[in-house]
Amino acid sequence: MRLYFDSNIFIYAFECETDFGHAARRAFRLIETGQVTAVTSELTLAEVLPGPLRSKDMQLEEAYETIFAGGSGFDVVPLSMAVLRDAARLVADSRLRLADALHVATALRSACAAFLTEALRAPAELRMMRLADERFE
Repeated sequence: MRLYFDSNIFIYAFECETDFGHAARRAFRLIETGQVTAVTSELTLAEVLPGPLRSKDMQLEEAYETIFAGGSGFDVVPLSMAVLRDAARLVADSRLRLADALHVATALRSACAAFLTEALRAPAELRMMRLADERFE
């Protein structure tokens, strides 16, 4: 299954010791075992880096950079004109913020079966999965 990872899933997995953090790390283990093909946007890097840059946490910054450098099991999808147009349509037709619409458009264009997030609602054609509702075993 192709599963889109929203930015907040990375933050939970790398920065939180809550139930959400533990669930996010279990979701990441599905990549290692080959149970899911993980997809995210290049935009995710811009959303996860401000925290470690602000706090000068070089170890966390490098951990994030490593994922986006390749070899992490993630299909990191670049922003394209098609994704930008799709996102603009989503913003026009819904109440999604631009960043969220870019993630949703990327997931749809990447033929993801589901979208893993804790933050947003998406169009009916995209199955939403939430950390609180799923058991990642």
